[in-house]
Amino acid sequence: VQATATARAWEATATAEAVRATATARAQAVRATATAQAGRATATMEAVLGYQAATATRVA
Repeated sequence: VQATATARAWEATATAEAVRATATARAQAVRATATAQAGRATATMEAVLGYQAATATRVA
């Protein structure tokens, strides 16, 4: 009985660790995606502002 209880406790611990690892990996993937999207948005905005500045300089 004690061996069975110990084995179940180890299984529960392993399951909890796997769930935690999966959640961490998902969170890291979400953060990486958000960072990449923010980088793209910044680059796009910089390109737009650069184009507008160049156009304004030519018009002036």
